[in-house]
Amino acid sequence: MPLASLRVFVAVAEQLSFSRAAQMLGVSTAAVSQQIRTLEGYLRVPLFLRHGNSILLTGEGQGFFHGCAMPWASLSARSTKRVTSAAWVR
Repeated sequence: MPLASLRVFVAVAEQLSFSRAAQMLGVSTAAVSQQIRTLEGYLRVPLFLRHGNSILLTGEGQGFFHGCAMPWASLSARSTKRVTSAAWVR
């Protein structure tokens, strides 16, 4: 599974916005869109319903977020906290 795409998926799912996720991640909206398309292609399911400028998670997207992406986001946050804590020790 493309881990970069997973990180982007979590950001988009939390923000429900490609542009806000892009700002948060410091990348372009096009890069976010490409990562989501990559992940949807890998999983072979649509993860978001796109309606003009608004997006919603599909049922598959909700299941993926709660079953896989949310725990991964929690692990990622813990890893970042450890790195930050370790920097204080030095």
